[in-house]
Amino acid sequence: MQIGYRTSYLLLASFLATRGEHLAEVLPTAQRFVFIFEDSPTLKDNVASFFKNGEVGITDFVAAFRGVKDLLRQALEDQRNHLRIGPYAEDEQARGANGG
Repeated sequence: MQIGYRTSYLLLASFLATRGEHLAEVLPTAQRFVFIFEDSPTLKDNVASFFKNGEVGITDFVAAFRGVKDLLRQALEDQRNHLRIGPYAEDEQARGANGG
């Protein structure tokens, strides 16, 4: 995968998804999440189109928006689970299994 564009703007990510761009990953950063899109021949034009009030079908946009939000929720849940487990979880589990 070659990264073509990163954004933390949910509406832009939804617009790009509506335009058929592939949202490859949602990554946590220090204070927000970043949506990472794969490079494509149309990606730069679609980013520019968003900022020029490009048109998309409203029902398609709403569906893409919901899909992107679902991916964001999943990334948040994964991050919470990782924080809840913590870096020492394996050590704690091993001590519990060994009666320690």
